[in-house]
Amino acid sequence: MSRDEEAESERDNLALYIIALADHIGDDRCEDKVVRNWLHILEQKCNIFVPYMENRSELRRHLYGVAELLLQDLAMRNQIHLVSCFRLD
Repeated sequence: MSRDEEAESERDNLALYIIALADHIGDDRCEDKVVRNWLHILEQKCNIFVPYMENRSELRRHLYGVAELLLQDLAMRNQIHLVSCFRLD
């Protein structure tokens, strides 16, 4: 597996982790302490700040947005790679 494929796989897994986290938080069965811990882990993995929100629905929507940005970045990189493979110079 190439370095790019590893990075792509890691980003894909991270996006799936974020989606699963958002789904779980939306169930309202998690204690605040657990949610804050997961958000802290996510911040460390992504090197981003994820604000804690008391409203779980807002927090869930925010996390889905973070996952969407990761997946868009991945899709954009794949498009650029595909175009570079078929250049007609």
